[in-house]
Parts: sequence; structure tokens; C-alpha cells
Amino acid sequence: MKLFLATALICFLGCKAPELAKAVVSTTSGRFSVQVSGPLGSYKVARIDSIKSVYLIYARRNDTLFKIVSDKETPKSCANIRPGQYYKFQLRSLLFTDLTPAEQAKYPGLKSLDTHHMGGLDYDGKGLVIKLEGDSIRDLYYAKNISGLCFK
Repeated sequence: MKLFLATALICFLGCKAPELAKAVVSTTSGRFSVQVSGPLGSYKVARIDSIKSVYLIYARRNDTLFKIVSDKETPKSCANIRPGQYYKFQLRSLLFTDLTPAEQAKYPGLKSLDTHHMGGLDYDGKGLVIKLEGDSIRDLYYAKNISGLCFK
């Protein structure tokens, strides 16, 4: 019964309050608790770094940390991505997916898995190596809905 009530509450909160920042459900015995952080399906930006011509956006969803690469660009008008905020990124793996011809043209260093360096990859085909980070980051992503640090 407790599980049913907790599930119903989570469904209600997810459907009725997409802007929900945080909700905690627990029983009096303390044996069951559920925590929902941020809008469902969103990523919380943890920090933003850069290497040469690329931004590195670290975003978290649930217990997983994602490293998102974005070329440094300055679109005319946009909503700037900021640490601590939630975004619905449309992520695509750079390491474990077959790239379309358009993606291959945009990311020349990612033509096949044999071009990957141990612990990183040659992002631009010219020696810009973006590193994986051991246990926390095992894949790199790009988001279809960002340009530079602008969320579209």
C-alpha cells in the first residue's frame, strides 16, 4: 500500500508540477523513500569548462554525470546555459553511435572507433583530445539543441 501511495504521488507530481525542484516521499518507518530532483527528463548543469575551441558542459541526471561537448560559437540571441540550472538536452553519444554523414562532416575526428585514444578521443581530427574521466565519465555527448553555450 505504501508503495502504491508513493508511486501515485510521484505520478501526480510529475504530471501536475513539471517545474518541481525537489520532492521527497517517505514512510514513517523510514524504509521507503523516493527523491525526484528537477523537472522530469532534465539535466542539471554542474559546471562548464573549455578546451581551446570547445566548451565542456558537465550535466547530471539522476546519478549519472554527462560530459557534453559544444563548439565555441556566439549566436545572436539565445538563452545562456548556466551552472545550477535544468535543461532538456537532446543528447547523442559521440562514442557509441553510428554517425550520420552530416555528423561525420561536423566531427571529422570521430569517423570510427579505431581513431579513439586510450582514455579520450580526437574531437576535431587535428589533435584536440577530449579525455574520458575514469569511473565517472565513460562517454562523450553532444546536444542537438545547443550552440556554443546557448540553449535553443
